Amino acid sequence: GVTIAQLGSLVFGSVEVIDYKTRDQKSSLFMEVRSKDQSTFPADPYGKTDFRRKENFVSMEFKDRRRTIAFSIAAAGPAPSFAGRIELADDPREDSIAITRPFKEPGQFFYENKIFGMPATGSLKMGDKTYTLPEGKSFAIFDWGRGIWPRESQWFWGQAAGVVDGRRVAVNLGHGYGDDSRGSANAILLDGKLYKLHRVDCRFDPAERMKPWTFASDDGALKLNFEPIYQQHSKQNIGLAAAELFKIHGWYSGTLVVDGKTLFVDRLLGFAEHMQQRW
Repeated sequence: GVTIAQLGSLVFGSVEVIDYKTRDQKSSLFMEVRSKDQSTFPADPYGKTDFRRKENFVSMEFKDRRRTIAFSIAAAGPAPSFAGRIELADDPREDSIAITRPFKEPGQFFYENKIFGMPATGSLKMGDKTYTLPEGKSFAIFDWGRGIWPRESQWFWGQAAGVVDGRRVAVNLGHGYGDDSRGSANAILLDGKLYKLHRVDCRFDPAERMKPWTFASDDGALKLNFEPIYQQHSKQNIGLAAAELFKIHGWYSGTLVVDGKTLFVDRLLGFAEHMQQRW
């Protein structure tokens, strides 16, 4: 996971790596305080986004139907060094999710563009260990957004991507962040074409999130079981600001119905997360 963000006056870049086999999770970030009245970053998902501080940097650039992510963060305390370059195949002619949600208070909103199911190649080095993304088996999500948020909020978000019968398949599932009564972020992506879903019911045990989950759309187009393999949990509370994340990684299996035809999905790698925050 590679992030560049501006939250008010705080700007930061971060890199996170989870190794499912060794159950090893490492991350690092660097930050800077800037003016909260002006955006540090470009006003659209296709502009170059670059954040640097001393020897650390995270950069994202779109050119010639490719999105390049490059980063380097020096070791600091228990966090190892990170360096890498990842290429995403991002053809603007393919569909993606773009949605604006209002909140209850006037003037508050969230706009997001989720470009998902993108084939990824490249490598990264964490400390003295190198990870290479296998071509044809690696997929990425580009999650771009901006808004004026309420002090307290929460969301649910799920993603999965892979290859089924030689076709690129991805799903995006989400609700809870603002008013999405006029349109949700739920969708199936098949070979770059988007098929919108309305409501998707998510069922899980909040007391035991590593138990199996289920997802089902109200029109029957999506019926998926989710088998957790790794739980990522973080919690911060620094007085005026607090956040708690449960991000469950695992396998999605089940059926997707597209253009009247049923696609059987077996173990697409993805995640399901629940985020609560106050700032």
